[in-house]
Amino acid sequence: MALFYKTIIMVEYKFSYLFQQTKIIIDDTIKIKVGIINIKIKKQNLKAIYINSNDSFGELILRFDNGKGRIKNRRLAFSHGQPEAIALANYLVEHTNCEDLRSLDKKEALKKIKAANIYKASFKFATIIIFVILTTIFLPEFMHYFDSKHQTIDISQLITNKDLETSNVTVNGGMLLNGIWFQTTSSQSSTTTNDYFPLVPLNWKERNPIKIVVETGELSQSEIDDLFSQENFRGILKNKLWEGGLGKDEIDFFKKNYPNYKLDNNILVIDLQEPIYVIYLIIYGVVLVILFIIFLVLKKKMK
Repeated sequence: MALFYKTIIMVEYKFSYLFQQTKIIIDDTIKIKVGIINIKIKKQNLKAIYINSNDSFGELILRFDNGKGRIKNRRLAFSHGQPEAIALANYLVEHTNCEDLRSLDKKEALKKIKAANIYKASFKFATIIIFVILTTIFLPEFMHYFDSKHQTIDISQLITNKDLETSNVTVNGGMLLNGIWFQTTSSQSSTTTNDYFPLVPLNWKERNPIKIVVETGELSQSEIDDLFSQENFRGILKNKLWEGGLGKDEIDFFKKNYPNYKLDNNILVIDLQEPIYVIYLIIYGVVLVILFIIFLVLKKKMK
């Protein structure tokens, strides 16, 4: 009686992309390990393979039957120039009945296996994220720009009624605390200096917290003297969305230099400087145009 033995050959492939390690062991099944994820595919259930790549990285796409009546795709990423992924694709084509789609046009191949072009999808996602972030950054400025109303209000009313119909206000009945002011300087692409002056009601007592400060650009001594002589203060209340209040640096500076005075936790800031919202709109528009041009160029290259 003759005995016949079935010889099972085991092969192993490894490749990586960034910190992601992929290991594939093939014997009578295809075992895939990506990080902590483990997948098993029966050889006879492998339907098709395709490699989608560019100059920086690629992905081996396996289309298979999961054994439960569903056809799925598994994308295995690899860095550009790693031959193991190509060798794996060649081995699968040679030792299974899967369809090799590598000779097809990218658009046709991805359509056939119902897989999205990850490069296009990633770029579209990145474009949307940049647009959302950019819009979010400029949103308070847009709200101020389209706020055409103006309201004259007594300082006591402003303190008790923070939900105003407009941010453009002229505040009456207040005075600046003589000799109390603080300054912050930020140095990035250019140096910006802002001065802050507490604005309080005429009947304010030293034990009371300071609830309003006015903000200006850097002032000369004569400009500071003129400011202290004013009885009305016209400016823009910084109360749109998340803007408003003082930053940590300003609060720390005030506490250090004026320990006998207390700032209110919900302090209001009125900007007395001339608004530059048109400049913000121009910057926003220019960035959007540049982003749109880049989008069109890359979209054309990805076809």
